[in-house]
Amino acid sequence: MVKNNQTNVFNNTRWFGTMELTKILATTNYNAMIKSTLSPEKRITADLDRLLRSLIEKFKPSKIYSFSTIISAKIQTGCFGDEAHIQEPHHFILMIMETSTRNEHEAQDFCRVHFSEGKITILSHGIETINECIRKNNRFFITILNEGKILYNNTGILAQEIEIPFDPSLNFEKAKRHFEHRIELAQGFLDAAADSYANQHYAIAVFLTHQVIEQCTIALIRVNLAYRSDIHHLGRQLDLCCCFSEEPSNLFRTTKDDLLLFEILLRSYSQARYKDTFKVDSGDADKLVSKAYAFFELTKKICTNKIAEFKFQNEKQTEMEVGFE
Repeated sequence: MVKNNQTNVFNNTRWFGTMELTKILATTNYNAMIKSTLSPEKRITADLDRLLRSLIEKFKPSKIYSFSTIISAKIQTGCFGDEAHIQEPHHFILMIMETSTRNEHEAQDFCRVHFSEGKITILSHGIETINECIRKNNRFFITILNEGKILYNNTGILAQEIEIPFDPSLNFEKAKRHFEHRIELAQGFLDAAADSYANQHYAIAVFLTHQVIEQCTIALIRVNLAYRSDIHHLGRQLDLCCCFSEEPSNLFRTTKDDLLLFEILLRSYSQARYKDTFKVDSGDADKLVSKAYAFFELTKKICTNKIAEFKFQNEKQTEMEVGFE
């Protein structure tokens, strides 16, 4: 049995607690004996705290926020073993740096190496970049700074600061504009992928399928989070989508066969263009192009639902303002 417990700042749900700053910076050794005595919830917190200490030592950030957490729980029972409760977390983290130098890829690789107890999706931006986005009324950063869980502050103060004002009236217009732009690009790549497949150019068809998924994930992230993603790795794009919906990731990464196909898709981004030895058979190309069609439709459904939500919020706000006149 698998159960997901998700908390994030883009939905009205509760937060899991994290250890205090003193515990984050402590030098306590979490050896195997101590770890085995912790409950699953406390073990997840301890694992995250160990990673935070490593991140702080390596990158010297000014602040670290958590903006979403997914806990996937599995209960294993049977007559040939003891009952086991397994919990795997997926933490979504924003790291704020003093400088504008981007270290996001390095930080993501660092987390992958130093956190084997679950998954970390980390974004990293300089404070000047974030302040400029706040001046432009950016929903993503303002929401995290107002509602996210602060895990580390180099000042030692973990209390939330003064709330940043946000005008939601432009959510509908911005989301609609970005969606229409990206979905048009995705449609063009999808048509080209179908033509390439029909003409038996299977490697090119898969490469164009990659472009479809990339444009769709950009649209999903921009509409639902208002985050301008410049990540070109589909795996990381799908990971970030999980903080508002796991449907996009599940379409490509549920079964073993899915993962094999997804690996071909990832390799196509560079190898279809630069490696003469990159080949894709008709069966795999057919499955991937079919998944692209399904992903395209899923993207439209998720985004149009979110845009409709923004439109409804604007209409309700207008009604309230008229009522006060």
